[in-house]
Amino acid sequence: MALIDIVQYQGNDQEFVWKFPSENLRLGTQLVVRPGQVAFFVSRGQICDEVKSGTITLKTGNIPLLTKLISLPFGGDTPFQAEVWFVNLISKLDNKWGTALPIQLEDPKYGLVVPVRAFGQFGFRIGNARQLIEGIAGSAGSFNADQIDDYFKGVLLQSVNVSLGRAFVQQRISVLEASLHLEAISQFCAQAIQTEFARFGLELVNFFLHSINIPEEDASYQRLKVLKEKAAELNLLGRDIYQYDRSMDVLKTAAANEGGGGGLMQAGIGLGVGMNLGQQMAQQAGQMTTQLPASNVPPPLASGPAVVFHVAVGGQQLGPFPMPVLQQMIPAGTLTAATLVWRQGLAAWQAAGTVPELTGLFTPPAPAAPSAPPPVPIARQPIVIPPVAGAQMDGRTVALAKQIAAVTIAADGLFTSAEQEWAETTFGAGFSPELLQLAASCTLEKVVAELRSTSLSADQSQALLAFLDKLKTLATSGNDQAAMTHLQAIRAAITAT
Repeated sequence: MALIDIVQYQGNDQEFVWKFPSENLRLGTQLVVRPGQVAFFVSRGQICDEVKSGTITLKTGNIPLLTKLISLPFGGDTPFQAEVWFVNLISKLDNKWGTALPIQLEDPKYGLVVPVRAFGQFGFRIGNARQLIEGIAGSAGSFNADQIDDYFKGVLLQSVNVSLGRAFVQQRISVLEASLHLEAISQFCAQAIQTEFARFGLELVNFFLHSINIPEEDASYQRLKVLKEKAAELNLLGRDIYQYDRSMDVLKTAAANEGGGGGLMQAGIGLGVGMNLGQQMAQQAGQMTTQLPASNVPPPLASGPAVVFHVAVGGQQLGPFPMPVLQQMIPAGTLTAATLVWRQGLAAWQAAGTVPELTGLFTPPAPAAPSAPPPVPIARQPIVIPPVAGAQMDGRTVALAKQIAAVTIAADGLFTSAEQEWAETTFGAGFSPELLQLAASCTLEKVVAELRSTSLSADQSQALLAFLDKLKTLATSGNDQAAMTHLQAIRAAITAT
């Protein structure tokens, strides 16, 4: 049996724990411990003396525990047997981990159990070499990095399975929102993992969650997404409007189905379900809302009970709805002045437009005040224009002149006293009513067409052109731009004949 003169580490860089292959030692053997290593003497199943970095010559003075255990004599080169274990105090930071199977977790916000997968990375180092030797060293001669990684990955995953569920519940995080809270969840899980690792002498250097997700094809995941969308809609619209919208959806679906009374029955059943869903979603939304301390909230204003109305839509009774919801129903056409409504205190259903509280909802709003002042009105000054000489107009010409006057000075509806005076002077007393009747039946197009289809003599054309000049003077004095435009079109028609 050969005795060993030098004991030193002969493993590779990946070995965390390595046992020297021979146990045949003697007093006087040299022990070489490199920087970053710790060596332990083990005999009869007990861990005895610990030697840190450096070179020592074994003697009873520097291995007292082993000396006492095996009763080594003092002095000489007495042989003895003992195991020498080396522990490398190194770190391993790039360890990947992931759940082999999804973890079944209950979403704390929506109450659904969903399969959750998690992936990430962790790093560790040897913190207590003696505790590591006591915990995992046995018959195996060494433990390399991969073996340590595999062994403690199971410990890590067990801690993750428990810690994830606790993190979601304690921090009120929905599984769908996990990606927004990876850092907080990682810290929560790291605390539990460190507790487990410490039992074996390891220190958790880092722990990261790279992803927490649910298989998209899973039915519970699809249901969870629908619940989240409905909760968001409820928060945005408020409970009453949300319930009203769901009721409208049910009625529209029922209206699209055939079957008359059966369809209405289905609508009533669906409506009840819609309302119950609205109440459930409201309760969930209330649970999700963070409440401020009572000391920071002012007391509510004293007010009487809110007035609510039942509404008859498509032969079905909906509601009751408060005033804000009724206001939302008007633009959609669901509530009109003729829609039947009922509230407590009414003897029977009434048209909404006849109920005092609702009358104002159907009154058109007053027009907004202009942002700039309107044009200053221009007063038309009375003017007397000499009549057209009777010798210049025959009966046909006078008839045409009356039509021209009707589509110029009277067509704008502003038949001023000056225009009336001119008409009476030109065509005779009492002519104003006749001129207004002509204005109601004559149009510019009709007069222009008649002038173009009529063969006018030179005298008739001259008389009508002179008549236009007098009308132009009247229109100019009153700043009547419409009349001026009509006169230009009529002049063109006369000169073209």
